[in-house]
Amino acid sequence: MTNKQIIEKLLESLEEVRQRPRLFFGEDAPPVLNFLLGFNLACEAAEIDKSYQDMYLKIQMERNWQINNALHPVVLMARQGLAKDAIIQEALILEIETWKRLLAELPIMNNLKNQFLLDPTVTFLNHGSFGACPKPVFETYQRWQLELERQPVEFLGRRFDDLMDQARARLADYLHAPADSLIFVPNATAGVNTVARSLNLQPGDEILTTDHEYGACDLTWQFVCRQTGAVYLRHPIPLPVTNHADFVESFWSAVTPRTRVIFISHITSPTALIFPVAEICRRAREAGILTIVDGAHAPGQIPLDLDAIGADAYTGNCHKWLCAPKGAAFLVVRPDLHNQINPLIVSWGDMNETLTFVNRNQWQGTREPSAFLSVPTAIDFQQEHHWDNVRLRCHQMASEMRGRLAELFGLAPICPDSPEWFGQMITVPLPPCDPTILKTRLYDEFRVEVPIVTWGGNHYVRVSFQGYNTPTDADALVHALQKILC
Repeated sequence: MTNKQIIEKLLESLEEVRQRPRLFFGEDAPPVLNFLLGFNLACEAAEIDKSYQDMYLKIQMERNWQINNALHPVVLMARQGLAKDAIIQEALILEIETWKRLLAELPIMNNLKNQFLLDPTVTFLNHGSFGACPKPVFETYQRWQLELERQPVEFLGRRFDDLMDQARARLADYLHAPADSLIFVPNATAGVNTVARSLNLQPGDEILTTDHEYGACDLTWQFVCRQTGAVYLRHPIPLPVTNHADFVESFWSAVTPRTRVIFISHITSPTALIFPVAEICRRAREAGILTIVDGAHAPGQIPLDLDAIGADAYTGNCHKWLCAPKGAAFLVVRPDLHNQINPLIVSWGDMNETLTFVNRNQWQGTREPSAFLSVPTAIDFQQEHHWDNVRLRCHQMASEMRGRLAELFGLAPICPDSPEWFGQMITVPLPPCDPTILKTRLYDEFRVEVPIVTWGGNHYVRVSFQGYNTPTDADALVHALQKILC
């Protein structure tokens, strides 16, 4: 009997229990025991063995509906004074809905959730921080590591350049960028540093950005400005945002005759907003202003065409939404700027007979290239699993989550409900709270992994939905936030 057939049979039995509650429930038993007894009898009627009963309990734990404590809906209904029969009816309806949801999620869960290495006891809604690597991609990563260790001199001394060139070519094709303009870097912050610390900035030159940028990159630019006398201007973008046209006009109003560089995120880290970088880059090119785009969260989360975006420099992570191993990212630089961009580490590449952008940056001393070499497998994995559909499903879950939390807290979303503004990651306002305590309680009490963000003096929860997530995960977060904050 397949999982689907088992669950369908259980649904039929649960429906029978719901229709005839007195047949299964003792008159004097506490509500929770009534509920458990009814479920167990339904399992027996459907000939469901103990392993599937255990699966039910696991699902309940994932939703943080602890059957034996005061958080369970049946206990809450009893405390509200509902009649026993009404409680039994409602409990069974809840149970039927739980299994219906599981039934709907089975194809996705079987196909993707089991493909990842994440701890199944944790509701993981923080893909945006460091990503998560699917098993086939991780196996490729380990295979490259083993190949390197079997013959390090052969691998690094004779094969390294060809292997890296092949991986770069595959990634460049995926990004719609020239392969000889793309180098691998360990993370997007390293890409920003590579460009920022190569620029010939003068005292009084302005670097224009927003107040939504990633903190480490803000620190990078502040360091560069201390060294050069340039000025880092963070133009405020208040929330909620309205439309991309208004955003562009507001941002461009901060351009001055001294603006030399525009640095902007494609998808922001604290607020999870998609910024209209293509139009900003177009205007900047006309004005002779250099553009550097931090695309840390973009590859894999939204379709990318770097040629169409037209940035002078674009850096992004592969280990986040593209699901490559940790330490895989890229930097793409426009050809006429290749000679202006210096490697962060000067090494043997500078002695190469042909001093190309790639040569000067690809060899930076002994380093482990396995994460870079695994990027093509990550691209293959997403293509094989129809990732456009996965993105759409994740966006729908993110949209639903925005609405549920807005209703729960009575706080308006920070942007319109549109794929123009967000993809698989959302930032949602929270009522006044202690963010450190909230994050700790979410994990320690409810096993929910999600970041709590402070931006502009207010607190937010940033929720990521990846292919392994299901509506059950969303339920767990809503339930936990409701218990802690309401």
